[in-house]
Amino acid sequence: MHRGRGRGGPSSRGRGRGGRRDHGRAHPYHHSEKSRGPSRPEHQVFDLWQAEEIFPQAAPPPDDENMAKALATRHAQLTIDSVLLSQLMDHYNCVTTVLDNVIALQAPSDSPYIDKVRPVGTHRMRTAIRGDMTYQIVVMFKSWPTESDLETVCNRVKEDLEARLKANASGITAVATELDKSSFSLTVGQSTVQCLAAYQPESWLEKAQSNQVPLKDIEEALREVERTRWCDEHITHPSTRMVIKLLSDLRQRIHGFTHLSPWMATLLAYRAAVLPGRREALQLAQAFRRLLHSLSAGLCLASNAGVVDPCEKSTVNMHKPLGFNRQEELCCAAQTLLRLLSHGALREILALNKDCSVDFQSTMDCGGIIVNPSVCVLEQPVEKAS
Repeated sequence: MHRGRGRGGPSSRGRGRGGRRDHGRAHPYHHSEKSRGPSRPEHQVFDLWQAEEIFPQAAPPPDDENMAKALATRHAQLTIDSVLLSQLMDHYNCVTTVLDNVIALQAPSDSPYIDKVRPVGTHRMRTAIRGDMTYQIVVMFKSWPTESDLETVCNRVKEDLEARLKANASGITAVATELDKSSFSLTVGQSTVQCLAAYQPESWLEKAQSNQVPLKDIEEALREVERTRWCDEHITHPSTRMVIKLLSDLRQRIHGFTHLSPWMATLLAYRAAVLPGRREALQLAQAFRRLLHSLSAGLCLASNAGVVDPCEKSTVNMHKPLGFNRQEELCCAAQTLLRLLSHGALREILALNKDCSVDFQSTMDCGGIIVNPSVCVLEQPVEKAS
């Protein structure tokens, strides 16, 4: 018997179990610092809807009929009035028609040269709620647009719109415009069409000049096009759109949920409504309850894998831009809403009872049961005085 042989001996380096050579294969639980990729949390929140076979229900499932009716009632209240929506769509069609004419009649040497127009945003995805009267479109330029290019296009579209309004004798002839460094807006009555400037650079190392649209705004406009394309492929079920609208409503009323962007709300609602590996969506009540369950369990906390943004080239967590404080505020708000929901305060959550609303600053009485709001425990580090 040779000393040093066997497991753990000095001569067993580079060998596998039992002294066999491992031919340079890395151990699955040992990674060198060079081979280790960017750290990303691998913790996943517990999801009862994905563990039904392991944790079968011991009692009959809850009757969600009343909950579904309440959610449908709130969804009906969030729906934009048909007259206002028709006016917005007419305004959008007029703007896109004018831009299409500009594209068709422009010469190759014209400046600015518009390449194409793409509708984006909540109205394009049919997830807009009451109060949202802005239709967004992305105007793709062939060269890097400048602020003067945006002003030129805005003035030309405005002139054509005013001529169309006078010809239609609709009673409204004024077109209000608003111009900034990366977009311009055209407003007729209560309807607004916002045109975002975009350009596909040959190299992302290019830098914008002082009079050109900033690169970050160009990238954001291109992201909106990618997000709209993703939603066209995945947001197909009506219940998914309803969950998005209900979550958008919470974003406007509930502290903690206000930190979410429209794109974050879309991804969270899609995750709640559609189970992995399945194309069909859950019922509305189940999807809404699953949404609160996931957020309450810490789906958007830094220690969780969260939801990966499908429109980013690299692996980026959707909730990363929120920061630690806002992530915890969102989790605490979801925990409070879930406790209220379990005690029958759904109408208060949905703001169906005007006499009673959700208050995160004090205790809430739910039919004799006192619910205390969750409190954030994250403390900012105290800087030591030098």
